[in-house]
Amino acid sequence: MKNPSDRRKEADSSSPSPAVRDGPLPPTRSCLVCGVDNPRGFHLRSRLRAGVVELEYTTRPADAGYVGITHGGVLATLVDEVMTWAAIVASGKPCVATTVCIHFHKPVPPGARISIRAPLPKSRKLMRVAATVSTPDRGLVAEGEGRYLRLSHPAPEVGADFVPDPSAISPDEILR
Repeated sequence: MKNPSDRRKEADSSSPSPAVRDGPLPPTRSCLVCGVDNPRGFHLRSRLRAGVVELEYTTRPADAGYVGITHGGVLATLVDEVMTWAAIVASGKPCVATTVCIHFHKPVPPGARISIRAPLPKSRKLMRVAATVSTPDRGLVAEGEGRYLRLSHPAPEVGADFVPDPSAISPDEILR
C-alpha cells in the first residue's frame, strides 16, 4: 500500500478552468449530500475556491458508528461528494466514481467541525482525484482518492436536477 503523501503527490491537479469562478456550487434536488428535496439528505453546499472544492460540516451524534466516533461511511460520503464536484468542475461534464478509497488516520467525534478539500484534477475521461479531511484540533483525520469517469452523454435528467440559485455558480457555467 502506498504512503498517503505519495498518493496526494500522484493525484492529477491543475488550476481551475478560467470559465468557472469561485463561489458556492449549485444544489440539486435529489443528491444525498446537496439535495434540497432529499428528506434524508445532509443539505450541504460545497464551494469552489482557488481551484479547490471545499465542504465544511459539523458531525452530529446521529452520524456515529461506535459511540463517540463518526461512522466512516459518513466521512466517505462527504469525501466522494467533494471529489465528484472537483471532477465535474474540471471536466465541465457530469462525472461518476469508478473507485473511491478512504484512509482513516484518526477518529472523528460527534460535534467535530470537519473541512474536506479536493483540488481540481486535470480534465480527462478518467480522472484521479484526491481529498483531505481535517479538523481544527486534530489536523488531518482522513484522506481519500478516487477515479472519476466523465460522462460523455449524460441523461437529460442530470442537468434538470439542479436547483436555480442566484448565489451559486450557474450549472451552465460548470457544465459546458
